[in-house]
Amino acid sequence: MMNPVRFLLTSLGAGLLATGSASGSTHVSRLLAADDTPKVVQSAREVERIHLRQGELPEVKLTGDILYRILASEVAAQRGIYPTAASTLYQLAQSTRDPRLARRALEFSLAGGSLVNALEAARLWATLDPADPEADSSVLALSAANGQTRGLADELRQRMTNATDKVAALEQALQVLGRVRQRKQALDILDQVLDDQTRQMYEARLALSDLAFAAQEIDRAVLEARLALVARPGAEQAALRVLEYGVNLDQEQAIEDARTFVRNHPGAREVRLALVGLFVNLNRYGDALQELTLMRADAPEDFDLLLLQAEVNYQSERLDTARALLDQYLSVQTQRRRDVGDGASDASSAQADAYLLLARISQEQGKIEQAVQELGMIDDPDMQFQISLRQAQLYASQGQFDAALDRVHQAQARDDDERIQRAQFEAQLLREAGRVEAAIAVLEKADVDIPDATQIKYDLSMLYERVGRLDEMERLLRRIIEIDPSHAHAYNALGYTFADRNIRLDEAHTLISRALDMMPDNPYILDSMGWVLFRQGDLGRAQDYLWQAYRIAPESEIAAHLAEVMWQRGSFDEARQLLADGLRQEPDSAVLLETVKKLGLTADELISVQPAQGVSAP
Repeated sequence: MMNPVRFLLTSLGAGLLATGSASGSTHVSRLLAADDTPKVVQSAREVERIHLRQGELPEVKLTGDILYRILASEVAAQRGIYPTAASTLYQLAQSTRDPRLARRALEFSLAGGSLVNALEAARLWATLDPADPEADSSVLALSAANGQTRGLADELRQRMTNATDKVAALEQALQVLGRVRQRKQALDILDQVLDDQTRQMYEARLALSDLAFAAQEIDRAVLEARLALVARPGAEQAALRVLEYGVNLDQEQAIEDARTFVRNHPGAREVRLALVGLFVNLNRYGDALQELTLMRADAPEDFDLLLLQAEVNYQSERLDTARALLDQYLSVQTQRRRDVGDGASDASSAQADAYLLLARISQEQGKIEQAVQELGMIDDPDMQFQISLRQAQLYASQGQFDAALDRVHQAQARDDDERIQRAQFEAQLLREAGRVEAAIAVLEKADVDIPDATQIKYDLSMLYERVGRLDEMERLLRRIIEIDPSHAHAYNALGYTFADRNIRLDEAHTLISRALDMMPDNPYILDSMGWVLFRQGDLGRAQDYLWQAYRIAPESEIAAHLAEVMWQRGSFDEARQLLADGLRQEPDSAVLLETVKKLGLTADELISVQPAQGVSAP
């Protein structure tokens, strides 16, 4: 049976539980007819007298009724009817006084997402087996998860006081506090749990630092991390927190603290790499390279630093230096493969990383054939499919579509996921080459071969729309919704198609609303909602939705829609502004040019409109 505390900490609220842990439970469903819903069967007679002995399970005669109720609960769980399963075992645990049944009821309640019922089952488990620390811990954790924190600090403090292993007791307390939703409340409780002595522990200072940061008390987080370093001066984890949390408070001070720490502790690799990463994120490539040079001087056998140096040089556009470092790194890894063998080291994957970066450098330098060859040097069998597609992408970037398609055809797909990816990629190349009918043929074949692949159906539906085969597009989109009712893009695509053609507007609104419920911040779905509202004559709400979409993604089609709505509302200057700004970014945008023409304007007259300063609604 699953450890309920571990299950709670890893899967709380996830609604997932394997229910086959009871012996023979995978065959229990055969005992009931397929259309029978398991129900709690009230016992025809009372459970025989229970004999309780301290520390032992109760003596209960296994009657046919008890057996049936246990089996019925397992069947209910396998069918996903977790409330019934949990309730059956909870009631049976009450009558038999068997803590194992209460524990199982807790698991089913968690699987069904009911924290309240899980807490009640945990309390029953703890009552029936008061000596079981897991039951007690489950009560505490679930109480915290349910927001019932009254008395929690006293209970945890008592545990900490009584514990001989203070670190273990602290870990258990943190597991419980991890369930408290309000991080500030969790921090306050931990402050109450720790006495003056335990507060000085290194582990306690780290825990306080982490909770303070989660509660957005940055000053406190940095202070506690510094105190952790006082408790254990060479601790990398404390120094990492001083850097990570400190950059939110005083960036330069955090960097100086990290530099001081690594000078005193040159073997602190994690801190030094974190410092390099910070420098790279700040575009301070010189500082990053300086730190890497010092690291290599302190650890000349750490050859991975060569690869990291090459990556930083690449990002700082020192391409020739990066290439020289990679050549050196490849020489080292080749020697490792020769001396040790592939199975005894990571040299093969290290070489693959180097060749991938070399190919990126060659691409940056316009050496496409060289990049293709460098990718071809990777001999890892698990990477061959992706390597072929990457080589095809390189050829396509130069307009060499026939060469790109050859590479795609050479890619050996090992499963349906890779077959789907290959078909999508080939169709994309054909579209870019202007061979739309050929792309349709590729996806149609893939749709037959892998009939439930919604990715294929969606791409194919978009191509059908492009060539005017709207009935087939609609058929595919509706089939996608049948297969995957949560496919927001299918709802949106179908609704937008109706709205754009000004047909079936009520249905279009319903479809787009469903999509928006699932992805409320998606700019393209917001655009669709604005457009269907425009078609329905609700110009005010249409403008609101379109502005939301444009703020997130100021793209040509959204700009065109917004401009048209604003023009209809009489906001002529603002509409001209949007169209002018859009044409500056995409002078050949078909949708913008069509809207300009529809509004009786010309691209030439919009050139004189001054660029807008940022994106803001009028």
